[in-house]
Amino acid sequence: MPMAVRKPVITAGKQGVIYGLGNIFNKLASFLLIPLYTVFLPTSVVGILILIELFENLLVNFLPYGVAYGMWEKLKKEPKKKFQSFPSAFYSSLIATSVAVILLYLSRGLFVGFLGIPIEISWVYNLILLNILFNVQIRVFLWFIQYEGKAIQFIALSFIQFAGTLFLSILFVVYQGKGLEGLILGKFISYLIIFAGCLLYTLLKYPKTIDFYRYKSMLQFGFPLMVLGLTHPVLTILDRFVMRMVELPLDQIGIYSVGYKFGMIINMVLVIPMQRVWSPMMFKLGLEDKNLQYHRDFLLYYSIIGMSLFVGMLLFSREMLGLVTTVSYDSAATIIPIITLAYFFHGYRIFFQAGAALTGKTWNLIFIPLITVSVSISVNYILILRHGVIGAAVATLLSYILLDIIVYVVSSRSLYIEWNWKKLANLYVLVGIIVYIFFSFLLPQDGKTLLFEKSILLIAFFIGLIILRIVGLRELNSIKWIIQKILKVNP
Repeated sequence: MPMAVRKPVITAGKQGVIYGLGNIFNKLASFLLIPLYTVFLPTSVVGILILIELFENLLVNFLPYGVAYGMWEKLKKEPKKKFQSFPSAFYSSLIATSVAVILLYLSRGLFVGFLGIPIEISWVYNLILLNILFNVQIRVFLWFIQYEGKAIQFIALSFIQFAGTLFLSILFVVYQGKGLEGLILGKFISYLIIFAGCLLYTLLKYPKTIDFYRYKSMLQFGFPLMVLGLTHPVLTILDRFVMRMVELPLDQIGIYSVGYKFGMIINMVLVIPMQRVWSPMMFKLGLEDKNLQYHRDFLLYYSIIGMSLFVGMLLFSREMLGLVTTVSYDSAATIIPIITLAYFFHGYRIFFQAGAALTGKTWNLIFIPLITVSVSISVNYILILRHGVIGAAVATLLSYILLDIIVYVVSSRSLYIEWNWKKLANLYVLVGIIVYIFFSFLLPQDGKTLLFEKSILLIAFFIGLIILRIVGLRELNSIKWIIQKILKVNP
């Protein structure tokens, strides 16, 4: 492997790891609260809470309208005008999001019923809307300090948001017995404190003026990219939406969603950090033929690590689930490896879109979300009706595979990259063998723990990586070299 990776690329990679860690904090609070959900709340209430989280997630991704991309573009082109660009983005976003929240409040009867919020605590819907407003503005602020390279401030704010939400939720639910409203209230107080800090900082340091023309220009640039980015949150909420349409019981939605959160572990520990590292590095490497090898190598390394995590989740999902949940959630173990595999393939999109991104033909990707979501709705509806929650998990997997295929085909027309399909094929064959052995010989013995047999099968997978020459000295040395370079370079 060539060793001529320039220092700025390594710096970008290290910064990406830091920002990826900040995003992990935002997801980690939700995951660490799983024991709280499963022990102190009925499964039906967990189902309501998950619907609320998905509702928040969809709106928080949509309501900035892509202003981050436009703000970054303005800051890059006109660095001396950041005192106009950032406040215009922040204050205009505050106004636009406030208007959207007011409209959602006026429609509260529809959404309270859809989310399943009990009438006696319907007031929490108001807190949910305020949480959305606060979270959008916190994100705009974090996007700005990320561009400014203020990694310590970025991760500090992310940690405060994570720790505050976790601590207050435990306080209200465990010690005050507030249930669903306690979780919403804990998040509200945490977000309110951070939002107030971000607003105060912006008011004191930046002009209290708005250039609406500049804001409009930001939206025109960023909106198409936001639409593509919305594919992930839409696919995340789509299965639960269809479940409500077909009137699947809330307790089943709750059990499914707990398994879904475990499956998303790979998203926290691999996919998000990889995207944060690879996105800037991809542009740094550019279109030179000699650098296309890095694209191939990174996809291979990502695949090896991702498939290792998938095999681990396949073999030990039931044991992991048992550590933090009650027996009521045992059936969620079948969901975990399917969702893990789905999110693994979700990570492929960032590699496959390189052709369109590097050649500046991103508008070629604009209709892909519409196609993917349209097909996914039909697939979810059919599979959920026939197979329930298992059908929902399979539909999620198929949706992400479809997204990868379309992005690959469209992007390859702009720039063809010859990926290392031979080693990838060997990797998938090896994983297929492990899956076959697990379902044929270990899964039927469901009543037994079989930790020893599962451990042997996991070891066999790693030995197979070497025997099939998927991992060799070159790959090990390359990974070791990259880690050493990242650790040596100061941001």
